Amino acid sequence: MYNLDMKELTSSNAREHFSDALAASVREPVFITRHGKRVAALVTPQFYERAIEALEGAEDIAAAHAALADDAPSVSWAAVRADLGLA
Repeated sequence: MYNLDMKELTSSNAREHFSDALAASVREPVFITRHGKRVAALVTPQFYERAIEALEGAEDIAAAHAALADDAPSVSWAAVRADLGLA
């Protein structure tokens, strides 16, 4: 078994020891490098889903802050319903 003490592997090492890299990614993300730069990361599906949910939450918070900071006049729900003929 290849020793994956490091959290980074070169792309050629990752290719040669892919199953070991996958096994290590269960414990922590494993970064793949090419020419000394990180180009990919191996993570569990659970880690990926949590990261996506966190990013979406951050986007929602940013959008809410922007909406609250907007000084444009607001329209009441009753007015919207009336405009659509739903009142």
